[in-house]
Amino acid sequence: MGITVKQMMKYLSGYQDDAGIGTMVVDTKNRKKYQIKDGNWLDMFSYPVLVLDVGETCNMDAAEKAVACECEEPEILDVNPYVVAYRCKNCGKIRRESRVHFAQKKCDNYCSNCGQRFNWEGIDEFGRKKEGDLDEA
Repeated sequence: MGITVKQMMKYLSGYQDDAGIGTMVVDTKNRKKYQIKDGNWLDMFSYPVLVLDVGETCNMDAAEKAVACECEEPEILDVNPYVVAYRCKNCGKIRRESRVHFAQKKCDNYCSNCGQRFNWEGIDEFGRKKEGDLDEA
């Protein structure tokens, strides 16, 4: 997880000081989540470490699946005669694929940085939404 304390503090500053913190451990590839039995902070390193004791696995509920699916469609940044550039909506990593690999659907199905699954079904060989797929207004 490539996040800094500064980034975490900025993110948390948008919440009330007494707000609770939610934690999830998920397997996005298989649409599973794990029960969290316990969690503790370790202070023996030069950076904060949260250790979670995970239990049984179970399926994600409909709302959790919807959030996961929303992140699965990569954001197409640029298409030219040679390359298609896209960004992972989960971690922001930018990838570039040759148009040949892209058209043959040989591009990665998972982000190499965070493991987010990519769903290419709604995107044509030119990096556009396929006919019939409507953008959300």
